[in-house]
Amino acid sequence: MNSVVIEAGATQVSDGETRTARRALWTMLHQACIAAALAHFVFLLLFAYMGLTLLVWANIGGVVLFICSGLLLLRRRNAVAMALVVGEILLHASLASALLGWESGFHYYLLTLAGPLVVGAGGTTMNKLARLLALGVAYAALDAWTRQVQPVYRLDPGMLASIRYLNIAGMLAIIGFVSLTYARLMASAEGALQTLARTDALTGLHNRRHLLEIVRTTRSAGADGPGLYVLLCDVDHFKKVNDTNGHEMGDLVLQRVADAVTTTVRTTDSVARWGGEEFIVLLPGAGRVGAMQMAERIRGAVAALSLHGHLLHADARQAGGSLASIRLTITIGVARVEPAETIDAAIARADAALYRGKAAGRNRVVDAGDAAIPSFAQAV
Repeated sequence: MNSVVIEAGATQVSDGETRTARRALWTMLHQACIAAALAHFVFLLLFAYMGLTLLVWANIGGVVLFICSGLLLLRRRNAVAMALVVGEILLHASLASALLGWESGFHYYLLTLAGPLVVGAGGTTMNKLARLLALGVAYAALDAWTRQVQPVYRLDPGMLASIRYLNIAGMLAIIGFVSLTYARLMASAEGALQTLARTDALTGLHNRRHLLEIVRTTRSAGADGPGLYVLLCDVDHFKKVNDTNGHEMGDLVLQRVADAVTTTVRTTDSVARWGGEEFIVLLPGAGRVGAMQMAERIRGAVAALSLHGHLLHADARQAGGSLASIRLTITIGVARVEPAETIDAAIARADAALYRGKAAGRNRVVDAGDAAIPSFAQAV
């Protein structure tokens, strides 16, 4: 039967990667807000001990702003949270540098904004470059300004050096935390995208591309034993089910058929949605008898399904609709993948057998090597 491949396009996958990267960033930023609030609290205690009142209040404000940013991120107010984070770091670094001098090292925290300004704020490449340029200008301006004015608090050189080294350690800790967290989140996101790329969205089965990868792996590993068999399955009268009961019922039918097939096959078998109402089953090491028996079990499992559809005829609508039992059947073509044969050729032979089964009345299993319909076939 002619197949309609249902897979996500390259553009959709690319969009999914972008959205996943952004979600990873927001998760990471929420964790960073918690860490930053704790760091500001530590500085608050240090400056309170040193009697630096202005910096105590600055760090109280920093704790409050980072807590608010974390709460906003939980509520998905990401843009506002990002603005608060960027604003707090800019103001805090500038104020601390003005109060303690450039040598205190608070300006290092401006460098940690490069990643969020590029990834989190979105926009075009030119917009991102413009934001990085603005950050560089702000950093240079702060450097020039603080070197020309005397700090408000004149600290002992040893204490000033200690604060500078503490800030260097803090900056490296932030960069390390962000890098490790982002790498972990992106690895998890990549795994999810890989699963999405090889899975049919409606049924949860393998898609066509992934099944072909499984075939290549199975054949290269020599794991087909007595022979690799394919079962090409097509739901009978599926268009009629769709037209009579609607696409939602059609989707439910495909899901129920997929469940029936997956619960019937062995754990070593692979099931994929081949396209439209077609499914394909890969049977490594089954042998002809085993493949035919498995196909018959699948046919029986689908025939045993019980579904009720909503009749859409005019008289049914006037009566408020009525439930009708939907009888599902499936026709299956069986073919052995010969050693020197491509999988496409074997599937084409299974497809031809499937055609014969449809022509003979549907609801039956047909071996590609047999011209006649097997004796256990069930006529509709």
